[in-house]
Amino acid sequence: MAYKRRLKILNHPKFQLLIIGINTLILLIYTGGVAIQLYRTKAYLREQGVQAGLHDAHPYFEFVAYQSQTLIEFVLWGCLISTVISGLVLLFVTNRMAGPLVRIKNHFQEIARTKTYKPLSLRPTDFLSDIVPDVNSGLEALDEKHKTARGA
Repeated sequence: MAYKRRLKILNHPKFQLLIIGINTLILLIYTGGVAIQLYRTKAYLREQGVQAGLHDAHPYFEFVAYQSQTLIEFVLWGCLISTVISGLVLLFVTNRMAGPLVRIKNHFQEIARTKTYKPLSLRPTDFLSDIVPDVNSGLEALDEKHKTARGA
């Protein structure tokens, strides 16, 4: 069976969006942990300045505030960029997984609808392409059994 080339971003939206959502949640939790630690570090450095007897207008406090703000911005930008990149990579990978599952499902639905056996074929680059010979062997055996039962 030849497949025409088409761009379908979500073959199995529930599965793909779940994987991407879990990945995004993990990145956000990690970023939140880093942000909390940065704020705790800022408070610790500020306390060190107070204990050293520095007055509130001392440049040390401005430096700590500036560095803290800059680090938070870099962490947030890193999280955003990481989320986008990993989301795109996961979209590609889950397409290679969900696409074959949808094609296998459609193949069996067509067999049930038409009551005729046709060999299954998947793209060589798809995940699960290694099970095609096993599925086709099983379908051939069932088809032969069905033909034998009708002929007897």
